Amino acid sequence: MIRTISRAGISSARHGRLDDIAWFGDNSGTERIDASRLLGENIDSYNARLVANGSGFHPVALKAANRFGLYDMLGNVLEWTADWYGETYYASGERRDPKGPPNGTRRVVRGGAWRFTTEMMRATVRVGREPERGGVDLRFRCVVD
Repeated sequence: MIRTISRAGISSARHGRLDDIAWFGDNSGTERIDASRLLGENIDSYNARLVANGSGFHPVALKAANRFGLYDMLGNVLEWTADWYGETYYASGERRDPKGPPNGTRRVVRGGAWRFTTEMMRATVRVGREPERGGVDLRFRCVVD
């Protein structure tokens, strides 16, 4: 469901040019950087280098909305989902809007974040996070059904 909402009904990887729609490692700081290069150079100092550049999350709606009028569906902060995360589940599970395994120890977080490289900024990327663990790149979105 988040993939459909994020892309606003289009089939491409993103609903617009990444710089126009999302905050991510390259553009979330005071100066534009090549986050992929920094991560490749030294994974241990990657987050510190981003923070030294002033990188972080931004107020909502500073980037363009998708066709549904929703802001920050990619980038800025990861969003919690109700799905359990399974390391190998997605290779053999359902292909369209997979719900994940019936239980687990980690929940799925999605949408990319201000510290992600361009390669990770896709609606289809799922990351597992323990429910009790917070983070500087993680929030939740209130949804009314």
